Amino acid sequence: MVNPEILRAYMMGAATPETAQRWSGKPLKNDLHRDKSTAKVSKNTIISSSENFEILQEQLQQSLQALDTAILQGAKEIRLIHGKGQQKLQRELHRLLSEHRQVRSYRLSKDKGSTWVILR
Repeated sequence: MVNPEILRAYMMGAATPETAQRWSGKPLKNDLHRDKSTAKVSKNTIISSSENFEILQEQLQQSLQALDTAILQGAKEIRLIHGKGQQKLQRELHRLLSEHRQVRSYRLSKDKGSTWVILR
């Protein structure tokens, strides 16, 4: 869980050398795929649209948490792995990124299975 006080201070421009030192300089990455070990459905099971919506919301929330963590660590970029699939997660993730105040830009990877996010 992100400390709201630290996040507010960072968003107001109060990045400290302490937070900047936490970032190793390597791009961070976060895999948004569902954890297959927790999935209790077989390949032949049909998932309802409401369950799909809940899964998508969880994945978007996970991406926001990953962005918050990257920002607090002073990272300059993060790679969000969404997979190729039907591109529903990719479209919603790009919509979310386009509205996020700390995102400078983003681009789809060459293989189209992830998105590189450049932070302010």
